[in-house]
Amino acid sequence: MTGKTAFETRYGFGRNQVLLGNWRESPFSRWSFQNVGELVPSARVAAVPASGEASARALDG
Repeated sequence: MTGKTAFETRYGFGRNQVLLGNWRESPFSRWSFQNVGELVPSARVAAVPASGEASARALDG
C-alpha cells in the first residue's frame, strides 16, 4: 500500500496543497480551473431584462 489517496494518485499532489496562492500555477491549475467553485467564493447573479433605450443610456453614462 502506497499511502496515497485516490486524488494524489490521479493528480500527483494532495488536495490540501491547492491554495488561493497557487491555484493558477502548474501542476495545480489543471485541477483547479475545472473546480474553481471549490476554491474561490462565487455567486450566481441573475440578469435583469432591460429595454433597449435604457441599456443605451446606461452605456452613454
